[in-house]
Amino acid sequence: VMLIGQGVGRIDGSIVIDNDGAGFTFLRTGAIRQYGSQNASPESMLKHSQDPTAKDPATAQLPDLNVGGILPFDHYRVMLRSGENALHDSRDDLDGNRDGTPGDDFIAGFDVKSVGNGIISLFDFMRGPGQKVDVPARANGLPVSFSSLGGVKSLVFTVDYDPAMLTITGATAGADLPKGTKLSFGSTLKSDGTKQAIVTVSSSSALRSGTLNIVSLTASVPSTAIYGDTQVLHVAVASVNGKATTITSDDALQIVGYIGDANRDAVYTKADVDLISTAAANPGQGFSAWSLIDPVSIADFDLSGTVTSQDANILKLEIAGRDQPEIPPIPAGIHVQFQSTGAGFQTQSESSTLDALPLGPTLTSADATTSRAQVTRGEASADPTPAINKNSAPLLRAPDDGTKASLLDVPDWQFAGAARRASQGDRDFALDLTVPT
Repeated sequence: VMLIGQGVGRIDGSIVIDNDGAGFTFLRTGAIRQYGSQNASPESMLKHSQDPTAKDPATAQLPDLNVGGILPFDHYRVMLRSGENALHDSRDDLDGNRDGTPGDDFIAGFDVKSVGNGIISLFDFMRGPGQKVDVPARANGLPVSFSSLGGVKSLVFTVDYDPAMLTITGATAGADLPKGTKLSFGSTLKSDGTKQAIVTVSSSSALRSGTLNIVSLTASVPSTAIYGDTQVLHVAVASVNGKATTITSDDALQIVGYIGDANRDAVYTKADVDLISTAAANPGQGFSAWSLIDPVSIADFDLSGTVTSQDANILKLEIAGRDQPEIPPIPAGIHVQFQSTGAGFQTQSESSTLDALPLGPTLTSADATTSRAQVTRGEASADPTPAINKNSAPLLRAPDDGTKASLLDVPDWQFAGAARRASQGDRDFALDLTVPT
């Protein structure tokens, strides 16, 4: 997926697959790399929306939209690539031009010209099972910002979310609300199983113009959330000053994972530091374990808008025992449940026994029983990690040459991972195994 603005250049973002697998959402999560005549702060974009004949809102460098945010005014071109390693279904590659012959890219254009009467924004974040959602880590709560030209005394907004990945229990006043502003919070369960948080803000004095921090949501990630899951948190304004109006929604990306865990194993190791260093030295290169996610969303600890060597150093110091305020601690005692990695995973439960698995020089053979198996299609890989979370078994997959087993030396660990090539066509069984000690 490529999104390019005529004035702003390439838009970096992340992809969230719909629950039904039939579509996806692309969210801008990176910084704007190229500043052109179409760029502006939210306030100047609002002024231009109210009066398109006014002077081009061209003068600013998006200080409030450095990372993530809505698309600036521009003409955009979107391309969905077709191919075996791009968009395809179980039968053919994408037929982008709908001529009946697969293999064509889909190409379209669109314009962003108005943001209506305001912008409400929820911040993107990555937090793992059992963690509070404080963004940034040294703050309290998940901030909600509102941009307007002023005159707002009451505001009702909602946030839709999947309770399997997020819990929202309340709201506190943001730093930019007038003294004496009243808040009310409620939530409701929707028919599709998702929840909706409802927040009402009311003040006797009008909000000033500009981008304001109006609310911090009290939120956390359930300890049972599946590691690696993602969702789009949809924020929307129901009314302003008691009336419905057009407000642009800046939805948020939630990633269930411990920020900076570049190899997606739920622990911090030197391997993560090395991957972040590599990404910093190679702009545009992401993390293979998070192939649909902008690397900025995984490892931009200092919120600079890019992954840098400073981010790698922050994690290095954290691993060395020097607590870094940018990194929330990984909770103890969490049994992390991993999402199946790779494209096209389907999960099935079964119980089976494998014997005589070569598990390294310490344990040469063992009967290993699995309580969970994942079946995957497509390219497989095996990359044993140097450290394993005792609370969960890592998920490994067999290599392409068909050999059976991962090579993990497990002298001090109860959990080991092993995998073998399945006999059914091009499918691989990936097994989480508990090895008796």
